[in-house]
This record gives sequence, C-alpha cells and structure tokens, in this order.
Amino acid sequence: IIESTDTHEKRLKVIYSWLTKNQRRVIDYSDEFYDKVSGVLTGYLYSPAHDEDFAGLRDLHREVCARLSYIQQARRVRVLEDLRNRRYHGERISWKRTLAIALDLASNLKFEIVNFFPELVEKALFSLDHILSDHYLVRTYIRQPEGTRLSKGGQAIRKTYGALVQASDELRQALKFRKKAAEETEAKQPKKTAGKVKPSSDTPDPDKEGNPAA
Repeated sequence: IIESTDTHEKRLKVIYSWLTKNQRRVIDYSDEFYDKVSGVLTGYLYSPAHDEDFAGLRDLHREVCARLSYIQQARRVRVLEDLRNRRYHGERISWKRTLAIALDLASNLKFEIVNFFPELVEKALFSLDHILSDHYLVRTYIRQPEGTRLSKGGQAIRKTYGALVQASDELRQALKFRKKAAEETEAKQPKKTAGKVKPSSDTPDPDKEGNPAA
C-alpha cells in the first residue's frame, strides 16, 4: 500500500480507505499479523522524516492516524471483554494474570487521551467493572473474614486489584472530562437550522467507507 503510490497524499488516502474497508477484519487479526501491519503503518505515519511531507496534509494525516488509533483501542477493548471470563487468546488464565493484563490495557487507554473514543472507553469501563466486581475475586482476595492471612500470591493479586481500581477511576474521570469538553465545544457552535447534521469524524464508523479530507 505504502510503496505502490507515488505521493504522500495518495498514500494517506489509500491507507485511509484500506483501514476503513478492513476495519473489522484488522481488529480480529492475530497479534503476530497485526503487529506487522501496525508496525509498518505506525513507522510511516509517525516518522519524523515525514514531518515536512505531512505539514500540508494535516487534516488528512490526522484522520488516518485517528482511524488507526480507533482500531488499536478497539483491539484492547476486545481483549478486556474476553478477560471478563478470564480468557486470553482462547485460554483460561489465572486471576493474577487476568488483573495484570487488564491493568496494562487500562493504563494504555488512559494515556491515549489525544485519540480518545468515548464509546470504546465506555465499553472498556463496563468490562473493567465486571472484572472488579467478580464475587469470587472479591470474596477470596479483597474482603476476607477478619484474621485471614493471604499468601504472597494473594497479596500480589490484591495489590494489582487496587492498582486496577485506581486506573479505572482515572479512565472514568478522563471520559467525564472529555464528554464535558465536547459538550462545551458543541454549545459554542452556531446552531444549524437546516440540512443534515454531519456525524463527528472523531469516531470512525466501521460500516462507512467515506472519503478522507482532501
């Protein structure tokens, strides 16, 4: 895709169209194959060597990066959904590993505030709440009867649980802040009295190919 076009503008448009058309498929790629695809695209889109090339294509470049970020975050959300049943790559895993992976995913989402997709974060928070409220997990490692002593493994689980609670709270606050900022921005915009309202480009539509900004 990158080498088959002769200008950066054409490349960006081709990448945008390809990511849009294959969004659902890319989200379901195996980690190995996805890492290869993502590595090539990220290396091109974020290379300092192309800063000047993309200077006159800021809107188009931003839309392509947003499309790729959406896919990356959607893959993390999908993993969190599997972790609700303590499954990772099709395998049943321990609570220690479940919480560790969930914490890593929540932390990554928290630090991607630049490309932040509220509906994906809401799905992530739903899965995180489901994990944190598991009756067995809470009863065994968090709210033990008085006098109960946890093993070292149990203490590690309890510590990771606390860190995950904090990461979830911070992610929830980031979502709240983002929604408030969006509402304030929308309130400042002049009201449209006619015509169809165009959907926001902040959230890529997996079912719509569309055209990137020229």
